[in-house]
Amino acid sequence: IGQISSFLGELPTFWLPLDGETNDKDDYPELWEALDDQYKDSTTFTLPDLSDLFLAVAGDGVYGLGDTGGEETHTLTIAEMPGHTHTYTPPLVDIDLEAVGVPDVAAARLGIPTATGSTGGGDAHENRPPFHAVTMGIFAGRD
Repeated sequence: IGQISSFLGELPTFWLPLDGETNDKDDYPELWEALDDQYKDSTTFTLPDLSDLFLAVAGDGVYGLGDTGGEETHTLTIAEMPGHTHTYTPPLVDIDLEAVGVPDVAAARLGIPTATGSTGGGDAHENRPPFHAVTMGIFAGRD
């Protein structure tokens, strides 16, 4: 009782969907007893809505039981980009001026400054690994 599992179809008998539904304690007393306090009060319990979510294992590390987070799409900000620079070497133009009655100007090479353009649209982008969607349920007991 209280085990969650995934299915490649409809939920079997005695399984409840993990869709945020609130249930009465009296309808599933053994499941109510098995749940952590954050999912219940004295007369009801609310199952988490796992629709469109990936699961993460709770423990002593990053995630505690019931933690949520993440986002379906994300627009990258400048602060999230790795530090980097853009370098540009301008093209060189050879100049050698000669004119009658004018002292020779020594050959010189001048770089012509050129601005680089910007790119990108700033749209949110897909940020999920490949996935296969399944039906999730919790075993409520055989009463």
